Order: sequence, then C-alpha cells, then structure tokens
Amino acid sequence: MTAQYIKSVVKTVPDYPKPGILFRDVTSVLEDHKAFSSCIALLLEEFQDMGFNKVCLLYTSDAADDM
Repeated sequence: MTAQYIKSVVKTVPDYPKPGILFRDVTSVLEDHKAFSSCIALLLEEFQDMGFNKVCLLYTSDAADDM
C-alpha cells in the first residue's frame, strides 16, 4: 500500500465548517485496515531511526463540539 492509496481513502467534505474549506475526514483511514496499516508502516519508516522508544496518542471526541 502506498501514500496514494491512503489519500484515496480519506473523505473530503467541501464547505465544512465554512464555505471554501475542504475538511479532510481521516476517520475512514481508521476504518480501512489496509490504509491504517499502511499509515503505521509509513510512519515507522519515516521515524524509526530517530531514537524514539515510546509513542503517545492523544484523542478527544470533544473537538467537534467546539466548532
């Protein structure tokens, strides 16, 4: 899988939250096993030689409520 495949999975919502803005919804990447695995592989490839030994994920579902 390539970055191009991942891009094809990302959904674009025009004019959200305001006219003229293209919102990129990456939720679809999380739902597609191949796309998500490819994202992890590409991130690993990019950062594996930088000496990181831990990764932290921050997530909030309240962000959309603030728009």
